[in-house]
Amino acid sequence: CPPSVDLFQVKELWIVEGIFDAIALLHNGISAVSAMSSNAFPEESLKALLRDCTAREAKLPKLVWALDNEPGAHGYTRRWVRMARELGFVCEAAQIPQRDGRKADWNDLHQRWAFIDDEAKRSDQVASDIKQARYQGALLIAENAAEKALLMYDWNKRGEFHLGFTSRLYWFKLDMEKFNRAM
Repeated sequence: CPPSVDLFQVKELWIVEGIFDAIALLHNGISAVSAMSSNAFPEESLKALLRDCTAREAKLPKLVWALDNEPGAHGYTRRWVRMARELGFVCEAAQIPQRDGRKADWNDLHQRWAFIDDEAKRSDQVASDIKQARYQGALLIAENAAEKALLMYDWNKRGEFHLGFTSRLYWFKLDMEKFNRAM
């Protein structure tokens, strides 16, 4: 945890793999800590945070699991979200979309953002990338196919589409007539 992050004051705490990813997010106004690996659940640190927040009557921060977007880390993200929720934390996830077949992490995004000279454009790009990462993270930790389908519908408003969930393929179709009858 960087010394600039006051764990008792943050409303949202991003948990990333590496220290450079945490520093990159800090440079962009996001409170972040490093787990040092995707396969390390910070159980003792979270229990200590829970204990200290309770003792100080401080509100627990929402945890955003923002591990690298790779198959191994996907399983850990789902598992860590479940385990942290069992401890009493509210959790979300964030996943950077991997474009052009190139792996990108939070430090890579920070470096891309640094090349945008116009402050307003940079701020807009950061907000857009974070919004996209939160969406991808929400899809990753969706509890069931219906939840994932609704997230996808809310994002793109298409009436029909396919989606994969737990090695199965589903078809979503919004039938407004049936919906209106049900309402």
